[in-house]
Amino acid sequence: MPGTGGTGIGVRSTGPITGFGSVIVNRVRFDDSTAQVSLDGQADVATSLRLGMVVNLQGERDAAGLVGKANAIDVWSIAQGQVGSITGTQFVVAGMVIQTDPGTVLDGITSIADLIPGSWVRVWGLQASSDASTWNATRVALVQPGDLVSSGLCVLQGSNFYINGLRLTNTAGYQIQSGTLVRAQGTLADANSSLSLKSYVPLGLDATQPGDGEVEVSGLVTSMNSSRQFTLGNLAIDARLATLNGGVIAVGQRVEVEGRWQGGVIMANSVEIESSQSLDSAEIEAKIEEFTSLSNFVVRGQRCDGSGLKEIKGGSVADLKVGLKIHVKGVKQGEILYLTQLEIDH
Repeated sequence: MPGTGGTGIGVRSTGPITGFGSVIVNRVRFDDSTAQVSLDGQADVATSLRLGMVVNLQGERDAAGLVGKANAIDVWSIAQGQVGSITGTQFVVAGMVIQTDPGTVLDGITSIADLIPGSWVRVWGLQASSDASTWNATRVALVQPGDLVSSGLCVLQGSNFYINGLRLTNTAGYQIQSGTLVRAQGTLADANSSLSLKSYVPLGLDATQPGDGEVEVSGLVTSMNSSRQFTLGNLAIDARLATLNGGVIAVGQRVEVEGRWQGGVIMANSVEIESSQSLDSAEIEAKIEEFTSLSNFVVRGQRCDGSGLKEIKGGSVADLKVGLKIHVKGVKQGEILYLTQLEIDH
């Protein structure tokens, strides 16, 4: 693999995008220049990727686990529809409870408090409950009305399949199995009680096709079998022989696991409990796309505010303009990345 001195270790990585300059997932910087990219099943390009989108990535990385090369990047939103009830920092959409936190990236709204019932949103996120009815949003965007998307466990009740209380119709041609974690997309019908399918896709990593190499996954602990055996989303993790960093594993914690498949279980080599500081942080290396002022500019689709900076490495405010390549680090708050570092890339 270029830059690593070897051919690279095969890896499948799933988790939210935390930065760019290539694409950063699970703390590994993957070169995405030749990757095949798809967004919600449609072919796209790497420049369409955004902070907080959850990806399934296949590629290779170096032995140190710092850099890699992506061959394929698939992104699936997990919910789309009209916002229902709103309680504090969580809301309901498509029959799903969506939780947000300070690390949730927002697009089109400055805070969750700006959401109103009836608004249309698209959500990317991580499974937060064993029954997959609750999800933790990593990105929320205001969108125009369209198809409804709902993700969760598909269950058979009588002769009908349901997901999050919606009866699935127009199911001919789809291989539907009860108990499977899926993403269903379609049109509401029957007084909003049924979903006429247009798309039906299993979610998560597939243990039946593990491939070769490492597995890296970031998610929320949804259940515990023992202090070192737990479920991450819908994935079984055995961490009895793993190195544990950051504290004690508990339900609701966001963790990053590295390991290999063995009999439908990920045998972990390491488990990292992610801190609130790491979840709120982001890093981008790209060209400025819009520039109004130091407190209001856009890079890689992300609006930034650098008004709190004490210095700009490699130049000054006068140098900043559209097309200039920069490297920024900062803290996510709503739809703004508040910068702690800005360096001009010469």
